[in-house]
Amino acid sequence: MRAMSSLRIALAVFALAACRRATPQPPTATPPVAAGDAAAPVTPREPSADALVLSPGEGIGPYALGMSRSAVRALGADAREVSPRELGVDGFTVMFDEDAPAGVATSIRTRLADAAGGVRVGTAVLPNAATYAQVIAAVGPCEARVALRGGSTTSCQGGGVRVLEAGPTGAVELAVAR
Repeated sequence: MRAMSSLRIALAVFALAACRRATPQPPTATPPVAAGDAAAPVTPREPSADALVLSPGEGIGPYALGMSRSAVRALGADAREVSPRELGVDGFTVMFDEDAPAGVATSIRTRLADAAGGVRVGTAVLPNAATYAQVIAAVGPCEARVALRGGSTTSCQGGGVRVLEAGPTGAVELAVAR
């Protein structure tokens, strides 16, 4: 008899749990994002062997400071003019010094979220969903954070790496510059 009571209690608990799982939950509200600030949602991924390599003061992934506009175009599958001084290519923004004889790359920037395999900076490997604070802690040493209109920036490793946080979504970008 006692075993039968325990069985009934166990079945009742199981049925109650099953009913709670089947009950639809109201959707959670998503905060509004201003036009132009929308960033694609980040699918968190752990860093992998194909992480982009960022070399402070030198380059990111296949793009290096000092490259010509034609060399950057040759490496990218999808190159487009962002402005007379900027070229967007495969998730990177490359800025050029048009005053230099060959119009060489002086700055290269990418969104951390676009680096599916993460980004390697020295011995630190950053997952693509790392927060601004996590990136600063891993990349250091860094200067004080500078608040900008719509975000903030921090210069690290003697200016060889810049970490930017943009908009209300907190999108993190990494940049190298001369």
